[in-house]
Amino acid sequence: MVLKEIYRVLKDEGKIVISDIVADREVDEFSRQNHQLWSECYTGALSVSNFVRAFEKAGFTAVTQIEEQPWTEMNGYHFASLTMEAYKFTAGDICNYVGQMAIYLGPYAMVEDEEGHKFTRFQAVEICTDTARRLKQAPYQNAFIVTGATRLSNVSSCDTNTTAKTDTSSEASCCGTSGCCS
Repeated sequence: MVLKEIYRVLKDEGKIVISDIVADREVDEFSRQNHQLWSECYTGALSVSNFVRAFEKAGFTAVTQIEEQPWTEMNGYHFASLTMEAYKFTAGDICNYVGQMAIYLGPYAMVEDEEGHKFTRFQAVEICTDTARRLKQAPYQNAFIVTGATRLSNVSSCDTNTTAKTDTSSEASCCGTSGCCS
């Protein structure tokens, strides 16, 4: 798919913006067989949810709709031009904890990112260096405060295949019961 190739060649921390025609739901197989409608971009359109999933499957994060323009209605389907932006953030091989904290500023009571990190509004959560780097960049930088490393003598590392560490009081490995970030 095109998005996988874009992800491959895009530099780390890069952003893409793509517009495409989408449908409000999956177009049925009978309609897809109509070559006239296919060539006019109707029945070949992805559903909105499949369009977003394609970005995520390619590896992109922070997939965000930035514009939608209604296009037409046909056979009960609503079609629109949807413009999306997404980012490439590659994680390092090791998740290092150096005392950095993230504070989510709202407006929601809690958010969860693609890696499973959960951030409660106004609550400091210990994060690894990869997550800190990502949260300091667009599109996240206005929603988070990231504090610097304050405990350099207590650096811990863990495998990137586990979940976010939120227990900051533990002296145990970050791969304990809380896990670590990816």
